[in-house]
Amino acid sequence: MSGWTAAVQSEGTGSTGGQTECQRIEWMDRLRCDGDRRRRRERESRRREENKRKIERRECKSDQEEGRSQERARAREMGSINDGVQVEETSI
Repeated sequence: MSGWTAAVQSEGTGSTGGQTECQRIEWMDRLRCDGDRRRRRERESRRREENKRKIERRECKSDQEEGRSQERARAREMGSINDGVQVEETSI
């Protein structure tokens, strides 16, 4: 904002000074807008990446849960329910 104020205050210096200062104000506004757009694009890109990672984590978690449910179904078929406790059969 200070660049804009300085440009307005020095506007009356010289015959072509007004036009140059107006152009400078437009240029500063354009730079600011470009910077805002760039930051917005970066923010949106980061948000998309975060969302993608969240979805991948959810899919991985659901795949793991599905794998566990398949293990439980196999254990039920074999006659014993295995809820994460590993039982080893040993012969003496």
